[in-house]
Amino acid sequence: MLLEHVIETYLPLDASEEKEFQEMIQTPQFQEVNYLISPYELRAEAATTRAILLQLVREKFGELPAAQVARVEAADKTWCEERLRRILQARTLEDLDLQ
Repeated sequence: MLLEHVIETYLPLDASEEKEFQEMIQTPQFQEVNYLISPYELRAEAATTRAILLQLVREKFGELPAAQVARVEAADKTWCEERLRRILQARTLEDLDLQ
């Protein structure tokens, strides 16, 4: 976790550097880097899924009670994805089971 924080904070990449980095880590000598990246990327995907869920719920139902916002912000990606699948048919917040 500390290494990820240092990389994210002090070593940001521009678009061309990111492309070069992605190509480099696909080579055999850098395969171990994939183990470091995966947890970071998984957390980023979960955070993005939570943000999308909150945005869509607020668009459809208005501002949420603090307890429901906290529940979404603490949720994992799978839980959020299930609520995203329900949102089009949901008529009320209760239909989304955000407790």
